Amino acid sequence: RIAASRTSCKMSAFLVLLAAAAVLAQAPKKPVISENFEARVNVQFSNHDGRPLAGDGVWVVAYNKNMGVEDYHLHNGPFPLYAFTLQRFDLGSVYEIDNRNRHECRQRVVSGHMPSTWSFLSNASYVGRDIFHDTSVDLWDATVGGVNFRLGVRDTESWRPIFLERRSPGFVSSVEFAVFANNTSPDPKYFAIPTECQGATQIPYGKL
Repeated sequence: RIAASRTSCKMSAFLVLLAAAAVLAQAPKKPVISENFEARVNVQFSNHDGRPLAGDGVWVVAYNKNMGVEDYHLHNGPFPLYAFTLQRFDLGSVYEIDNRNRHECRQRVVSGHMPSTWSFLSNASYVGRDIFHDTSVDLWDATVGGVNFRLGVRDTESWRPIFLERRSPGFVSSVEFAVFANNTSPDPKYFAIPTECQGATQIPYGKL
């Protein structure tokens, strides 16, 4: 019986290794997604003690010009909210609006080049395939700086993101890409500094 048990354990270990090898053999090529893009998105934000907030908007990045913007209108709560972040690393500033009336703006002082949107992919692992809104997607997971990333891409168009989920302690953000286009020259209007941000008090990045 002991010999049979040992044989069974060896067989189980062999099957586990065989299954892992099969997954690796079937893993698709890691996605390469443009750092310069224009997207129309649906978003949802939630924390551990509040109702999820959902809405839509645009996410546009001109990485080659050191600029990016996320402009969302959240409309499923008791009153509409706006979530606006304009990265103007070319000017050394990030502008943020996160309130009901878009009249309050924070200006953060930054330096260097803007962060890459997809840098987490260098540490990502393929975790399988799933169905998202009737679309077959490949899933890629990574954990960077305490944030868990999950990216879903079309299995036939890995350059095109379908959704991006980011999880950190107490907070989850989900972005569904309704439209995604590579664009190295997006309309400059996206990166215009809002009137309410002109003359805003400057504060060091990372501080409120």
